[in-house]
Amino acid sequence: MAYGKPFARLATVAPRVVLAASVLVAIAGTAATARYVARDPLDYDTRTMETSDPSGAELQRAWRVCNGILGASQGAMVVATDSEEDARSFAAVLRARWDAAPADRKPFAAVHVLADFVPPDQDAKLPIARALGERLRHARERGFVSDADWKKLEPIVPPADLAPFGVSDLPASVAGPFTEKNGTRGTLVLVESAPATSTDLRNLVAFADAYRATTLPNGKVVLGSGSAVIFADMLAAVARDVPRAILLSLGLTLAVVVITFRRRGAELGAVLFALWTGIAGVALYLYFANVKIDFLNFAALPVTFGIGVDYAINVAQRHAENGGDVRAALRTSGGAVVLCSLTTLLGYLALVGSHNRAIRSLGTIAAVGEACCLLAAVVVLPAILPTTRRRATADATGAIAEAE
Repeated sequence: MAYGKPFARLATVAPRVVLAASVLVAIAGTAATARYVARDPLDYDTRTMETSDPSGAELQRAWRVCNGILGASQGAMVVATDSEEDARSFAAVLRARWDAAPADRKPFAAVHVLADFVPPDQDAKLPIARALGERLRHARERGFVSDADWKKLEPIVPPADLAPFGVSDLPASVAGPFTEKNGTRGTLVLVESAPATSTDLRNLVAFADAYRATTLPNGKVVLGSGSAVIFADMLAAVARDVPRAILLSLGLTLAVVVITFRRRGAELGAVLFALWTGIAGVALYLYFANVKIDFLNFAALPVTFGIGVDYAINVAQRHAENGGDVRAALRTSGGAVVLCSLTTLLGYLALVGSHNRAIRSLGTIAAVGEACCLLAAVVVLPAILPTTRRRATADATGAIAEAE
């Protein structure tokens, strides 16, 4: 096939130079992998998973301006308690957590309960309020307050029959957010998130942990849920399962290679080295491009392992069938490998044109992995196979001589 001819010519030009360069790539990639993992590769910025569609840019700009003017946060989570007293206790515990947190790491913006709208110690305050109202009305009667000023003061002057009020006396416009569907008031607590919670997953985790499980002074445990807790648990699952999935994929890939070449140690080593080089190339890209792993793009890594070993196995098998002719292996199976890789690579590159940044990242990582694994199979592996073939022939010759 024509696709393999350029690599067939390249295989005999400078195999030692290719081999030396691949060894450097493998070693550098291994070191880059260690440093990449050590600096926490997870992406905590949710903006990298948003769309960059120009049609929504104006709306996003208006939203940021409004938030800057009004000081609005991204929302609040609602936590249900058993009683109004439990709601008060729950709010008190959360406010104590807020006070104990460092100034630059507050887990949430504020806590709101319906009881906040009912002033405490009303019996002690009411006589003062009534007396104040009486004095203002007396001043009005004696002409010390003008008509214009009285028009502003009259709606807020305490009446003579001012009486204590409770949660049940609050108007629906105030009590609505704290009222359950069955009409129960005061049992709901609103935990307001900080604006940074919507863009930084570390803040989101701190916000969710602040109210997901709270023990009250009476021994009750109040459990909170909502989008923040669910998203934080998803992040924890990714942080826990991604390394496991990658290691499992790599382990199964290695097992397939060992089973395939279990009786041909030299070719086994060559294929594993080619796989190592391909993975090392991806690691170097991730490290130097400072690519972060998120919910979506991590899937490109296990796929890379399978691709990397599949191409190398095909070339190595054809090399063995052709009696050790590297050029013939690249002109036949090598061409098919290149063609297969090109079609896959074009599919990955199509993802790079997506408006979603996470999908673009997935396509980029997959395309880099595809290219690295292809080069490992049709450039690095052909530089190693002749050496392994000569070594295997020498070993066989020595064994025959010893037998004779």
